[in-house]
Amino acid sequence: GEEAVLDRIGFLEDLRTEWEQRAMVKTLLNDAPPSLVGMEELFTSLESYLNEEGPVLPHLVTGTPGLGKSSMIAKWVDHLQSSYSEKVFVMLHRVKSLGSPSADVSTLMRRFSQKMVCYCKEKSVPPSNPALLAEYFALWLGKLSTCLGKPGAELAVLVIDGADLITNCEQHLAWLQQPLPNNIRVVLSCNEDGYPDSWRTLPSVSLPEPSAVDMMELIQTLLERKGRTCSLTEDHVAMLASVCQPNPLWCMLAVTHLASMNLSELDAGEIDDVVDSIGELQEVGELTHVVIEELEKNGPFALPLHKILQLIYWSRNGLTQVELIEMSGLSLAEVAVVTNELEKRHLLVDCGGLLHLPHEQIQEGVQLKYCTNPNVDYLLLWTDNLVQHFSVLTRVNCIMGRCAEELPWLLKRAELREELYHAVLNLDILIQLVSGGHGSELLSYWKYLDSDLSTMASQYYTNLKKVEEENSGQSSQLYMVSWYSTVGKVLRKLGFVDEALPLLQRALDLQESLHDPDGSQVGDAMFELAVLYSQAGRHESAEGFFRQVLHVYEEVHGEDSTQVLKVLEALSSTYTKLEKDEMAEALLKRCFAIRESKACSATAVLKNFSVELERELSSNRSQEDMEFAGRCNKLGVILATYGDSDVAEQLLMKSVKLCESLVGEDSLETAGVMRNLGRFYVQTSKFDFAESLYHKAYEILSAHLPDPHPKVIDTIGKLAMLYREQGRFDDALPLQRRLIRLNEEQYGTSHLNVAKALNNLAVIYSLQKECGEAIPLYDRAIQIYSEELGADHPTVRAAVTNRQLAQEIMDSG
Repeated sequence: GEEAVLDRIGFLEDLRTEWEQRAMVKTLLNDAPPSLVGMEELFTSLESYLNEEGPVLPHLVTGTPGLGKSSMIAKWVDHLQSSYSEKVFVMLHRVKSLGSPSADVSTLMRRFSQKMVCYCKEKSVPPSNPALLAEYFALWLGKLSTCLGKPGAELAVLVIDGADLITNCEQHLAWLQQPLPNNIRVVLSCNEDGYPDSWRTLPSVSLPEPSAVDMMELIQTLLERKGRTCSLTEDHVAMLASVCQPNPLWCMLAVTHLASMNLSELDAGEIDDVVDSIGELQEVGELTHVVIEELEKNGPFALPLHKILQLIYWSRNGLTQVELIEMSGLSLAEVAVVTNELEKRHLLVDCGGLLHLPHEQIQEGVQLKYCTNPNVDYLLLWTDNLVQHFSVLTRVNCIMGRCAEELPWLLKRAELREELYHAVLNLDILIQLVSGGHGSELLSYWKYLDSDLSTMASQYYTNLKKVEEENSGQSSQLYMVSWYSTVGKVLRKLGFVDEALPLLQRALDLQESLHDPDGSQVGDAMFELAVLYSQAGRHESAEGFFRQVLHVYEEVHGEDSTQVLKVLEALSSTYTKLEKDEMAEALLKRCFAIRESKACSATAVLKNFSVELERELSSNRSQEDMEFAGRCNKLGVILATYGDSDVAEQLLMKSVKLCESLVGEDSLETAGVMRNLGRFYVQTSKFDFAESLYHKAYEILSAHLPDPHPKVIDTIGKLAMLYREQGRFDDALPLQRRLIRLNEEQYGTSHLNVAKALNNLAVIYSLQKECGEAIPLYDRAIQIYSEELGADHPTVRAAVTNRQLAQEIMDSG
């Protein structure tokens, strides 16, 4: 169903995020030199912090850009996980860059919350509503604190690398200023001048800048890694260390660049000139510029670097190789060679399949190289290339998380307001953003557009109505049911209850027109509406829907089913809020009884039942027994419910054959099991078999029972619904007319069953566009429903809505 689709989108997005995070940490550990200046002081400071008596404030790690903070943090986390995993539970979140998805606080809280839930060995899904996510995170932080040491780790450490890059970090990380539980520690790393003033009161460690001696040792270590490909004398090393900034990133880029030039093939004078020229480039950006120029001139195959680097530079979160091929017009071989050369020189990093520029100083170098003409708007130029690519995906209905991640952000950065408006109204992008845990981004786009949030949310319903009006037919309506339901659930998750209501109500209306009103599809749609009313505090309306759903689920799934248990729990909670304590208590007792009966899993229950049947088969009792036939029938119904359709079909068919042989082909018992087998074939879309069985059952029942009889009426109704679901309206119409007459004779002209039959006949006429026939039937059904249920009952409102639609169709000609 739609809920499973939304959960799957969320799962895939969470998996992609986790993969990207792990890839970033792995790269840091692989590329970092064995020792960095300040690493010993950092380890000592953080170890003392962990040993302090709680509660304590977060610990701040600061330093200038390029010192290797992230590499040191990654090494420290790796040290904790490898040496103290039994005592310390560590969670690390690294912010890739300003404005990237990892800089969204919702991504951080969602990741940490999921890890805390797993540690506590519980099952829970983070809410999509950003306002609720912060509360959810705080809740699980408290639960984690309680779980620690029972048995397991004694301390939990939350590490945020690049905390100053979090969007609106001071506001969104305000919880850092609150007292933390005694066994919780938080470590933040920031650039020295980039974090908020309110954090300056936190305990901190400032990483020292390397001295000239430190730089010499670092350069020498990096040269030893390169071996003979980079033969520099001690004088060369000393000269580089004396002129360069105290920046390990600069050293790594410089040594890698020198190694790529094959200095061993040059004479001493030429090496001196090369080293001198490198020494003049004191900034990482300048050095990056020169490395790119050298690669363009002397790299393999005259590499077309500019397209690759600029596309990645102007993207939000990096690009995949496939995306680079499609946007640059280069071949797979060309893109592979370019990206490989850039990775070898540490100008590009692959994080979970996304290629990106690993440091803001390297980004400055790319800008310095390619974006210097004051007469060119590079932002719009390259954003247009990126937008064209991702916009194509919105037109071919293949939107994935990458499109939702990049396209709206690119449009907002380029201040293309109209294009952004259409992008955020795209239903696929809406679903991807919210289900992927980026609801806060969607809301930020709405605010940027100066749109009233309620009006913006309502626009989705307006757009869906236009799509519905432009399409007709049963298959289109089934498609629209899914859209209305999915978008309604998404808006509900964001907290837009009033705006979600018409969407979920329309989904229910369509389900009632397409399926049996007492079927599971209609029950599911009613349940979603009931949940919505409950969330909105409209508990009286929720109660009415929950009661209807309970009746449907009891009939379809059985009184002790999981579906019934779900509704009973929701209805009990509703009764409590309505202060109907006795009714709530009665339902809770029933819930307890059902749970007790389900102490074994459904699989175990079925296995036990199968074992019992096998025992009977092997006993001396003959199989030619009606009790055994009844057991086959019951087990077949259970297996059909739990999805083992092949075995279910065999058991139900066996039950029919046994009844036919034991009590006759025309017996009431045979008709009963035929109806069950017919319902099974409807569920598995084998409509021809279902039709044949329903006809036989009807003939048997009408021959033995007085006309009208509830079982006869019910079988006619099943046949009529079967025809309607197949679009066989000419066959359904006479049966539906007869149902009205039979119900009137059995129950009277003002009974709810009569209203239901009238409504179903009106729906068939509406589907055939014969609205003049449908409207009087709707009017009569509405009158009966209103008298029996009250004018505000959901069933009355649904019938009124269908009647209005029929009127609109008739008026439009």
